[in-house]
Amino acid sequence: MHVHRSAPVRYAILIGTLLGVVAASLTTAGCNSKSGSQVPNGSYSADLAVMNNGSTNLGVYVDGDRLGTVPPGVLNSFNVFGGTRTVHLQEDAGNLIYFGTYTFFNDQILRIDYQPGLHNLEVVNNTGATIHVLIDGREIADVQPQTSSRLVVAPGIHDVHFRSRGSAFADFIGTINFPSPSLGGGQVLTYGP
Repeated sequence: MHVHRSAPVRYAILIGTLLGVVAASLTTAGCNSKSGSQVPNGSYSADLAVMNNGSTNLGVYVDGDRLGTVPPGVLNSFNVFGGTRTVHLQEDAGNLIYFGTYTFFNDQILRIDYQPGLHNLEVVNNTGATIHVLIDGREIADVQPQTSSRLVVAPGIHDVHFRSRGSAFADFIGTINFPSPSLGGGQVLTYGP
């Protein structure tokens, strides 16, 4: 038995198939991310290179989008779409680590050499409430009550604010010139009594 379909039905099937193929190819090419994608090392389109000097896999996030993973002892490259972007790194099953806000251009490569324990800001929260740490108006971390957290801030001059959870207002802590991250630390800021 032969089924005859009308021309509009055949065109609808053809267009649906073509759109599916195009969507699948864009997704596999990494175009599902609004921030960038992982690319082969040495690629002309690389804007970000991450060297993992740790002992576990390292997730790379730009503006909240996961771009890929860097195994221990490996340097991987990523294409980050132009503009001002926030970079986070995450060890396997660990917390996201803020690594700064950078402006990406097509002709510059930002290289991050990740080392566990690397930081240039330690926030000590001596209050009974969680505090939100804001750098240049962007929230980068929460610090739980009666704890401290080591953070990485892009080197240079930045405005620092702390905001208690539930508060609509943030306290201005200061304008601080952050050094490059190191294992020895950097700025220590204490909030509370």
